[in-house]
Amino acid sequence: GLIVHQQDCDIARRLFQKDPDRWIDLNWAAECTRPFETGLSVIVQNSKGVLARVAAAISEHDSDIAHVTMDEDMQQATTELRFVVQVRDRKHLADVLRALRRLKFVVRASRAKNRSLSNGNGLNIN
Repeated sequence: GLIVHQQDCDIARRLFQKDPDRWIDLNWAAECTRPFETGLSVIVQNSKGVLARVAAAISEHDSDIAHVTMDEDMQQATTELRFVVQVRDRKHLADVLRALRRLKFVVRASRAKNRSLSNGNGLNIN
């Protein structure tokens, strides 16, 4: 496997001193050239067509939906929609979330954390 450490990491410094031949320098590209997938959690007030309106807002902000799941119990006042979306960068993600939060029926919209979302291809997105 491969583990990436920041240059100022104390653990990395100790490990490097023990075995410097196992280390290689790594440089990130200056700019991301392809979209990345991330999970979103959107809590909405239950109403007819709410999934379509949330999906439209995501699409209008130039983001593709790779996967979506939702709570099955529609008898509650609110439900959670879970998306795996493709975004260009963190700013693009922030723009999508801001657009979702502006919708009057959205209670909360955030990046999904501490929960894996399957994107339908056997991959888990955190």
